[in-house]
Amino acid sequence: MKVVLRLLAGARAVLPGGEVLALERKTAALLALLALDQTAARARASSLLWPDAPEKTARGNLRQLLRRLRLATGSELVEGRDPLRLRPSVQVDALRGTSTGELLAGYEYDDCPELADWLGGRREQCRSIQRAALLGAADQLEIRGELLAALEVARKLTRIYPESEQGHQ
Repeated sequence: MKVVLRLLAGARAVLPGGEVLALERKTAALLALLALDQTAARARASSLLWPDAPEKTARGNLRQLLRRLRLATGSELVEGRDPLRLRPSVQVDALRGTSTGELLAGYEYDDCPELADWLGGRREQCRSIQRAALLGAADQLEIRGELLAALEVARKLTRIYPESEQGHQ
């Protein structure tokens, strides 16, 4: 039972039957945390998502979030008691350099300062991976003599990342 998490250019889960489930803000943040950091201790995840709540309340909120996610998807996307991790069958677009878009685009976490800092760093990391993948694809196409295709990839790179000097070259 394969679920695909689309964390770039928004946040949604594509379920095995093809149904697309929009992810709530904190659910999206938890899934991104698990996808990009591989694991997260329950205490860390709950404190990032509910920084102003007492620990017991934050942990209860995390349990409820995981329960709602399980009910909405009809499957377990997250496993482990402590630390938490995504099930190996869950695929994530943000982990592939071939996908483009901002990590959790449209989601802001001003009420969760540590989470906002973490997300800012991860967004930059994703942009770097995407730029490198596009540059690599353009280079490979150029080496193979597929100049029009290479030019199209370079144009895509400069549309997405206009500051990319290599893309303009």
